[in-house]
Amino acid sequence: MVRMALVLLGALLCLAGRGWAQDEGMVDWVRKGDFYLEQGRVQLALAEYEKALAAGAGSAPFLNRMAAMYMQTAQYPQALTVLRASLREEPGQLTLYSRIGEAHLAMGQLDSAIASVDYARALVPDNSAVHSALAFLLLQSGQPDRAKAHLDTE
Repeated sequence: MVRMALVLLGALLCLAGRGWAQDEGMVDWVRKGDFYLEQGRVQLALAEYEKALAAGAGSAPFLNRMAAMYMQTAQYPQALTVLRASLREEPGQLTLYSRIGEAHLAMGQLDSAIASVDYARALVPDNSAVHSALAFLLLQSGQPDRAKAHLDTE
């Protein structure tokens, strides 16, 4: 599965008009990153992924994988940067607003976490998972009445 994704990534990069040598380097860095990740060596995987990113890799799945590693290693500012880049690449990724909220929460930025999840709520007002996440954050911020309004939605 991972190998198929790498082949697809290589093809997409070629179609984007980059030179083959540059594409080959990006694929090699991603492949090395995947290898290190499978071994549980997240920092080494990130170092390879960062090389690929600097060389122009930037598909939403690639960026999301990087963001997950940054979150795992408590590198929250980097995770935010990559998550936002992923949203620019593919704006319809609703779950990323929650991940952005998680990163803000981990950095102690509760208001920013609430704003991110509230933005997701505005995009999909009937999504109960978003309402639950927003209620949780509002409870954390000492706003039980606002939280209750999101828990009472049907």
